[in-house]
Amino acid sequence: MAETVSVAATQAPPESAFVPVIDEICYRAQLAARNQKLSSAVGATKVWGFLIGAIFALGMVLIPLALLGGL
Repeated sequence: MAETVSVAATQAPPESAFVPVIDEICYRAQLAARNQKLSSAVGATKVWGFLIGAIFALGMVLIPLALLGGL
C-alpha cells in the first residue's frame, strides 16, 4: 500500500505589502498614458494652432491700422 504524505499548504504573502506597490504602478501607468495622449493631441493640432495664431496676430496689427487710416 502506498503511503500518503500530506503537504502543508504554503502561506500566501501578506497582501498589504503589495497594495502600495500596485497602486504606485497603476498611478505611473495612468500618468504615462495621459502624457502620451496630450502629446498626440498637441502634435495633431499644432499646424491649426499656428495658423489661427498668425491670423489673430495679423488681425491685431492690421485692423487698428485700417481703422486709423494707416493703410
